[in-house]
Amino acid sequence: MVGAEAAVTAWRKDLMIGKAAPASINQALAAVTLLFTLMYTQAGLRIAVKRARVPKPGEPDAFTKAEQGPVGACRRPPWRP
Repeated sequence: MVGAEAAVTAWRKDLMIGKAAPASINQALAAVTLLFTLMYTQAGLRIAVKRARVPKPGEPDAFTKAEQGPVGACRRPPWRP
């Protein structure tokens, strides 16, 4: 099983070098892990490969001072009765 884990780990690194999205890498690894699990269930063998880290969404970037000028000019004046 060490050879299988090494092969899947090398494949994971190749996918990461090829700029594949982390979610796509994890989906491919899940499919391969399931395949190995189904093939070697009776022997009780499993492969363990680290998943790719999916970045958590952060705060959006703020406008710079130069970008705030045109945006501020688009505001409507306050409503008056």
